[in-house]
Amino acid sequence: MSEAVSSQPIGISATPKRWPKWSLIATLVLWCLLGAFFIKNEWPWANVSLSIAVTAGIVAVLTALSGRLLFATVLAASQVIIVSIAAIVKLKTMDMLVHAYDLFFYFRSFSTVTYLAKSFPLYTYGLLASLTLTVFAAVLMYRFDALRVSRIRAALLAPVFFLVGAISLNTIGERRHMHLYYENRFLSTYYGSWPETMRTLLRGQLIDAGPKAGGPKLALFDNCATPAKKPHIILIHQESIVPLSHFKGLEYDRSIDPLFKSFDGQLHKMRVETYGGASWLTEFSVLAGVSTHSFGSMRQFVQAFMEGKIKETVPQKLKQCGYRNVLFYPMMKNFVSNARFYESIELKEIFDMKDQNAPTTNERDRFYYSNALDEIGKHLGSSKQPLFTFIQTMSAHWPYDLKFFPDEDVRGGPPDAHPELHEYMRRISLVARDYAWLKDELKRRFPK
Repeated sequence: MSEAVSSQPIGISATPKRWPKWSLIATLVLWCLLGAFFIKNEWPWANVSLSIAVTAGIVAVLTALSGRLLFATVLAASQVIIVSIAAIVKLKTMDMLVHAYDLFFYFRSFSTVTYLAKSFPLYTYGLLASLTLTVFAAVLMYRFDALRVSRIRAALLAPVFFLVGAISLNTIGERRHMHLYYENRFLSTYYGSWPETMRTLLRGQLIDAGPKAGGPKLALFDNCATPAKKPHIILIHQESIVPLSHFKGLEYDRSIDPLFKSFDGQLHKMRVETYGGASWLTEFSVLAGVSTHSFGSMRQFVQAFMEGKIKETVPQKLKQCGYRNVLFYPMMKNFVSNARFYESIELKEIFDMKDQNAPTTNERDRFYYSNALDEIGKHLGSSKQPLFTFIQTMSAHWPYDLKFFPDEDVRGGPPDAHPELHEYMRRISLVARDYAWLKDELKRRFPK
């Protein structure tokens, strides 16, 4: 009698009575589609190489865990599709690409998740449908995938692919400052942000303080003595506002110009950290006195990271000088976990949209001013303590494809202006009108 010899290739095995040919063909087809997608959307070659290598590394890890190559490829391809769609949506709604830290930044606060779900219900349903479809496809592939691959070999290949990805990332070089906002290389940007995200999570902070300061000490509120009674202070963060006079030749309502002029009638320049999105960066630098550029590529998450880690901020120094600090906030206070940062710098009294009975997160400025004026009145009637009031407004915030407070008769742009530019100019006119109202109300209600 002769002994049967197996003709099965080393490292690949078929389940009994099932030839894995269709699984192998499906896997090759998927990889051809992924390669074409990467070349079309991630070019130049270094970005393509990064996308291919990291995706292959993910496939290798999943194969090492499951022993099923098609199953692993389907899961990795689903991840590519979901991340790419999420990046397109985020770019459309926030002018930013997906960053790996988004997973921790947005999902660490339940109020942030509910806000995103209510504000973008169609996208939320799409994400849930995509995840459901991915789970269904993964279960189906796991059950019927006949292609078996050695787990050990897959585990050994994974670090090789990730090493190629690291070399590709190093070849790409340092990301430009505005890369996350304007360059549509969705997957390579996402993959490229993982190393800095992991370093940040492992370190738990973005910058280190030196053991002692160099140079002369900055004299800021060293003593709280003032030649007269301490003034009450109102700081307003007017969202998405820019002087239209900067744009020469633009036709607009000149009556809004005083909104931007100081008490001396002059238009003074002011440094801001960002244009075209992420205004919380400017807010941080104003309150903390630290430029967000000090935090490199993770600057868009600076408030979440610097909670409890900075001193000598404006609210903290005012608190030391006897001020009561209050914040009127248009969102839920835990939006992107900002409440924890505010509270850590002595902005502990936060009137969020729920406290202000705001119907939406995008009320006109007069709504927030009115609430602040009421609180100022209560405070002055019961206390001699100086008051610092920080107000954030939302009138001029995107989107501009709908008419904000349509019953308000305010001038927008010229007849030939783009509809969204026209609406933006209407918003600035509304902001100017409400700011003038605030100043008049302050004089009328608190003449002293």
